[in-house]
Amino acid sequence: MNYGKNVGIVPLTDAAGITQPFKAGSHYGIDIGWHGIRNCDVLAWQDGKVAAKGYYSDTGYYVALEHNYSGNKRWTCYIHLKTEASVSVGQSVKLGQPIGRRGSSGNSTGEHLHFYLTKEIKTSLSFSFSNLKANAVNPVPYLYYSKEYNTIYISPDWTKPLPEPLPDIVQPVERNRHVDQLTVHDDSLRVRTKPSLSGENIGHLQKDKFYNFYEIVEAEGYKWYKLADRQYCAGIAELEVLPAEPDELKLLKGDKLEIIDYDDSTITFKIIRKE
Repeated sequence: MNYGKNVGIVPLTDAAGITQPFKAGSHYGIDIGWHGIRNCDVLAWQDGKVAAKGYYSDTGYYVALEHNYSGNKRWTCYIHLKTEASVSVGQSVKLGQPIGRRGSSGNSTGEHLHFYLTKEIKTSLSFSFSNLKANAVNPVPYLYYSKEYNTIYISPDWTKPLPEPLPDIVQPVERNRHVDQLTVHDDSLRVRTKPSLSGENIGHLQKDKFYNFYEIVEAEGYKWYKLADRQYCAGIAELEVLPAEPDELKLLKGDKLEIIDYDDSTITFKIIRKE
């Protein structure tokens, strides 16, 4: 699955929630706690290459990845690993590839992953923790729940129960001009469990594929398109709505077309069918 340049997977094979949120100026990433499996795999957020790895007394074992996009890049960094990262500096990695194990090394009071993500920066900028923190953003909007990589759930609210069941994302369909459909020209349009920004992210729509929609709900300044039960996406710029088209009008042999009224832009008529 391709998540596009702006989003990637929750970087763990077992995640329950955020024990400490992002806070600009003091906590430059998020702490992701564990759900039930200790020492689980830490996964690459997106395709990239290893920019740095090592050990410091405060971070413990860490690994940083660089993700490149047409002249710009992002960094992700994963700290408090159990042991040295399992990848080498300069090595290419794929989305979802294991790069280490979650642990509690360094200045840590319990097992968790501290995860950093930066905004897009120039490729000429070299990795350092000072540059990482100077460009850090809250990672939560850039994460997706993913059944592919066995991530159970992630929520900003540690006490919030898991929604059951978590639905599978509806699959794209063939182009059908007889039903209301939509398509999206970007890989990052999220699907949520309700027509609200507070709805849980459960995945995304595939680029340039077609999806049927059954209802439009206006909420929070967006038009929300219902794709299935508990599956909504917001009508942002990348989304193209393809409303059903009326059946093609056909005249049969012997039919008569009677003009009722017309002007420069419209014409009103009726068809008199042959008995």
